[in-house]
Amino acid sequence: MARDGATNRRIVVVPYLWLISFFVIPFLLILKISLSDQARARPPYIPQLDVTKGVEGFWTFLTALDFENYVTLLTDGYYFRSYLLSLETAAIATALTLLIAYPMAYGLTRARQKWRNLLLALVVLPFWISFLIRVYAWMAILKPNGFLDMVGQGLGFSAGAFALLNTKSAVIIGIVYSYLPFMILPLFTVLDKLDDSLLEASRDLGASTLRTFISITLPLSLPGIYAGCLLAFIPMIGEFVIPDLLGSNDTALIGKTLWTEFFNNQDWPLAASIAVGMLLLLLLPIVALQKAQAKADVRQASQVSVGGRRFSSLNFAAVVFGLGFIYLPIFLVMIFSFNNSRLVTVWAGFSLKWYGVLFQNTQLLLSAWLSFKLAFVSATAATIIGVMAAMTLVRIKSFRGKKLFGFLVLAPIIIPEMVIGLAFLLLFVAIDLPRGFLTLFLAHTTFGLCFVAATVQARLSGFDSTLEEASSDLGASRLQTFWRITFPLILPGVLSGWALAFVLSFDDLIISSLVTGPGATTLPMRLYSQMRLGVTPEVNAASTLMVLAAVIVLFVTLWFGPKRGAEQI
Repeated sequence: MARDGATNRRIVVVPYLWLISFFVIPFLLILKISLSDQARARPPYIPQLDVTKGVEGFWTFLTALDFENYVTLLTDGYYFRSYLLSLETAAIATALTLLIAYPMAYGLTRARQKWRNLLLALVVLPFWISFLIRVYAWMAILKPNGFLDMVGQGLGFSAGAFALLNTKSAVIIGIVYSYLPFMILPLFTVLDKLDDSLLEASRDLGASTLRTFISITLPLSLPGIYAGCLLAFIPMIGEFVIPDLLGSNDTALIGKTLWTEFFNNQDWPLAASIAVGMLLLLLLPIVALQKAQAKADVRQASQVSVGGRRFSSLNFAAVVFGLGFIYLPIFLVMIFSFNNSRLVTVWAGFSLKWYGVLFQNTQLLLSAWLSFKLAFVSATAATIIGVMAAMTLVRIKSFRGKKLFGFLVLAPIIIPEMVIGLAFLLLFVAIDLPRGFLTLFLAHTTFGLCFVAATVQARLSGFDSTLEEASSDLGASRLQTFWRITFPLILPGVLSGWALAFVLSFDDLIISSLVTGPGATTLPMRLYSQMRLGVTPEVNAASTLMVLAAVIVLFVTLWFGPKRGAEQI
């Protein structure tokens, strides 16, 4: 028993200390800097704590802090409008995402069992395809004389009538598209567990299909609706890349405002106060999400549905529409990567020349190699620590600070990347750590381990613990039981977690942009700089190769766990 207790403490301490060091402390730095004043110095804020002066230096430092930046946020209408616009955009996008996701998720629960895993894998696949590529795909669709505008002209509309790029509508479309899977998965999990006998009883009593839906299906699916809406709404608030690529220059969403204050205006204290304000704004939704997740049980693998479910034509139409919305932009990017013309929306014959141009771009290739190395090492470290975190949450029933630990594991997944990246940057500046590969590794490992923990936790939660108990009864230590019993059985979840952490690291743009330094430009950063100059066939070629790589990684993962792959990811 004593040995098991010591093992438990060792399992807890590593992920706990890691998250305290690279998540809690950075956010305390944000709070401290938000109470500071802008200065022409390095770092560009005052006061600085002088530990050599002892108590007097600490008191001088403490009395110099003030709430001036928060007064600015409350009194300057620009920042209020920025917060309000972000809330409005996120609310509209969440509502539209729910309208698309609900019928699609319901249709998936009606599909035959043999098709369901494939359909779920197709829903999950966008998680594995570069977020930047998915946003970029809409640039070619929404630009003047783009795909949508050309379709409109073919239907008799004037040129430019459907050119939505650089508008608020384009931003909302991009946000809905990017966060649709966040809504579908929790909805599917809840809807698939509905007791069909209740629906049959309602129909037998003469209720119409609509009445049955309103009285039975909708109320029972509310936990999934809450979880899905919160999972989408929270990160939407701090979105930066989508408004920057699809919106106009005056689209002052709060994520873009934070970026402008930090990098353009060099006002670190005001940027920090904006980040704190964003966190306070999201505090209630994050707490609500924790409760909704517990109620909806979104971390559990969905049960196998009972027989007799009918896959109607409406279900089929909802699934086809949803998958078409997800994959049409990606397919267009891939098709036009083989276009002979430099105009990405005008087909001029099949050609591989843009792939040749791509492989002659040494800067792009070096960035790709850097991203691969970074993703490999950070995913491996994240998997080791993430498995410890999952074991802590599932196997250790109680310990001091378990609720805080659970929050720390969840928070990096849903807090906007802009805020997390700023927290990392301030930490590395405070400890005077040169930015480069090491800072990228520390940041990517921190947010990657949380995704690994969530993936492995889902596998552990449905695990038959009697096998572990039998091993202990036969005299095996907890460590022996883990390596001989637990680890082989959770291996598919561990591999899925590693692959997910790898793809997230390889794909990351915002956090990487904030914590990197000279000579450490990742592939997404390189592509992003090119995309801001316009849509080019060379970027189409790079995007196609990244999509194919993501598909290969996903299906290799599913090969190791064919029966559970789609649910675990």
